[in-house]
Amino acid sequence: MVKADDPWTPAQSVRQDSSMFDAAIVFHRDNPEVYKLFRRFALEAVASGRDYFGAKMIWERLRWYTMIETRGEPYKLNNNHHSVYARMFIAEYPQHARFFQLRSSAASGFSTNQDPFA
Repeated sequence: MVKADDPWTPAQSVRQDSSMFDAAIVFHRDNPEVYKLFRRFALEAVASGRDYFGAKMIWERLRWYTMIETRGEPYKLNNNHHSVYARMFIAEYPQHARFFQLRSSAASGFSTNQDPFA
C-alpha cells in the first residue's frame, strides 16, 4: 500500500545498483518533512498555471525556506536527490506526470508498491 507521505520506494534492481539513489532514500527516511515541503512547493508551481517546471528550482526553494524562512538547522540538501523527489511527486500525482522533464537515471526504476522501510 502506498502511503501519502512516502509514495516512492526503490525496485530491488535499482536499490542494488545505485549508491546515489540509496543515499536519497536514506535521506528521505530520515527527513520525511523534506518531501512534504517539496510537494507543497511543487503544488504551488502547478497552481501557478505552468505546464512544466524544474525540480532543481524547487530544491533551491527548499534551501531558501529552510535557511531563511525557518528557525533551526537547515537541511543539507544533496543536489543528487532532487530527481528522486520529482519522481516521488509524480508517483503521488500522476496527473502531473509531465510537469517535470525527467531524464533516465538510477531513479527511473522506482516502484510504488513496496514497503519503503523494508
